[in-house]
Amino acid sequence: MQLADQIYEILLKYPEGLKAHDIAKKLAIEKSEVNSCLYSRLLKDKCYQDNLYVWHVKSEIKTETDEKAPQKPADEDLKNICRYYLNCISIDETNSVNTFARGRFGLNYEELSELDLDNIDRGCYDRLSARLGRGKNYATYLGYPVMLDKIKSRKNNQEYYTVTPVFYYQVNADSKNSEWINIEKQPRLNMDIIKKYSYGDSSSLIYELLGLESQLGLDTSDADIELDELVLRLKTLRPAWEWNEESDPENLSLSVPISELEKTGIYNKAIIIATERTPFTQGLEKELNILSLLSADEYKQTALYKWVHSSTEDSKKTETNDLIKLLEVLPLNIEQEQALRMSFLNNVTIVTGPPGTGKSQVVSDMLVNAAWMKKSALFASKNNKAVDVVEVRVNSLGSRPVLLRVGSASYAERLYELLANLLSATSTDEDQIEYNELRNAYENDMAESKELIAEKESVISLRNSADKLERTVEPIRNDIVLP
Repeated sequence: MQLADQIYEILLKYPEGLKAHDIAKKLAIEKSEVNSCLYSRLLKDKCYQDNLYVWHVKSEIKTETDEKAPQKPADEDLKNICRYYLNCISIDETNSVNTFARGRFGLNYEELSELDLDNIDRGCYDRLSARLGRGKNYATYLGYPVMLDKIKSRKNNQEYYTVTPVFYYQVNADSKNSEWINIEKQPRLNMDIIKKYSYGDSSSLIYELLGLESQLGLDTSDADIELDELVLRLKTLRPAWEWNEESDPENLSLSVPISELEKTGIYNKAIIIATERTPFTQGLEKELNILSLLSADEYKQTALYKWVHSSTEDSKKTETNDLIKLLEVLPLNIEQEQALRMSFLNNVTIVTGPPGTGKSQVVSDMLVNAAWMKKSALFASKNNKAVDVVEVRVNSLGSRPVLLRVGSASYAERLYELLANLLSATSTDEDQIEYNELRNAYENDMAESKELIAEKESVISLRNSADKLERTVEPIRNDIVLP
């Protein structure tokens, strides 16, 4: 009996399907032989591989309605968002995962003689780290297979070879433990490969990458994907790419080093590669990867969950009359006023705009109103200057601070003084009289504001009616023939 017939007979006995390595065990042969047969024309029309890389006989494929898939621990919506932003990072030229294939001053990669994802060659990692030295921030990846490409310098018109992994795993090692090293559980498809073989703007490249990742099963939580099968599926999806060698991660091509190759294309080679990353980019990538593994229950009580799932269950039903009572301590335009109002209506409000559009003013009004409503608020930013600007604006509105600045030790002494003054302060009869006067003035201003808002809404309604009538008579006007 031929191998294809044996594989087909085995799959018929297992309606739930089998992975290639399970078939290989049952036949006592190499998995590469099974894969070669499964991807050949002999079984192409008889067998099918699902997103979890399980092979089925086509007549035995179960649809989604036949059997519910077990619930995945990671939240798919959050994971897809995180993968999207990771891909956005990778499309930036400064975040490319590639390097020069040749160089006189040391290379940013080490070619591996064998590829074992469970036992990474720590020696290659250490040699690469020693060669790069300290002083720059590098992220390290394991890549397979690799693409050799040729680029031309705009400065001197000279050609250079580059090496780019098709798939890569982020590698982490402990400098204090000479043996410990681990990699990401799931690989990423390199955006630089998409740039090489596809055409379009940055937005279309991102969506092509996301679509290809979905076809490869990389968007499925906890999918147990074997690297050789991942590459084989990619080859069937993108046969036009320059596949110079058969892919076999268990038997890497070692006859010619990467640095001596001449023909561009994709090779059956594996590397450990280091690319420069800013600390912010490294931190962002790490946080996105951690978030992508969270289950829904692990972050269900956070604002992030409500944003991801657009939840309105707990939205506050604030009446318009209550919204009018918001303080406008700094002048706001219509859009800024709307952002302020919505921030007290919704669980999550995102305010965007280029520099100079008044985001700090909106935040300042927001914080003052939170204090006015006796709510607590935390204002945070990765930029110290942004916090300083808002603190000065808000605290300069009155004689006593609304915001307490915290952070590094340099703020500790001032924070202590402010807290001591606030705790020791007492209100006098004059303070109470002044407060009542200001409160009455505020109530009068709010009543006048309510009348003005009603008048404005009336004018807007009349304008909209006029526009509607204008559109109604426009066709008639066009039909009138002047003498």
